[in-house]
Amino acid sequence: MKKLFNAFSFTREDLQANKVDFLTPSQEKKVAGYRKSESCGTFLAILAVVSTGIFFGAYFYFSKDITNSPGFQKALPIYIGTFSVFVLVFAFFLILGKVRSRGINTGKISVAEGEIITWRKDYKHGTVFFLKAGNTKFQLHSLEQFEVMQSYSFCKIYYVKNPPVHIILSVEITG
Repeated sequence: MKKLFNAFSFTREDLQANKVDFLTPSQEKKVAGYRKSESCGTFLAILAVVSTGIFFGAYFYFSKDITNSPGFQKALPIYIGTFSVFVLVFAFFLILGKVRSRGINTGKISVAEGEIITWRKDYKHGTVFFLKAGNTKFQLHSLEQFEVMQSYSFCKIYYVKNPPVHIILSVEITG
């Protein structure tokens, strides 16, 4: 059990708190770190889209030679349409990301329970380790976590939803 606690960085107190839907202060700090990282990424993505819009708008506004040409006048609706579609697709995925990761904002604890299935996927630049408990798939952060979980057959995993990489809080072996 000590290897399990070390691999996933949790304590018996963390596990007991998670069983009653409570985050310990160290777990709140961990979730807050993910939340901060997500917010920073969202801000940078929005900044990139807005900056691109401002750049092209300013370019077209200040380029009198280009904007007065008949070819540009015909192409302008295509430019605007393409940029509008890009912004709509961006907004859709931004909203989808916010909806999918609402667990990280609320700190709500979810539980996955069932048979443990582990597998690894080798890529050109490294290996990714996976775990499935019941119907929930997790990406593991280390070979140590992968190896520890191979020793068990059934478990309960207390986690905060953050697809595709949920935040594992604690693990209880049930079989």
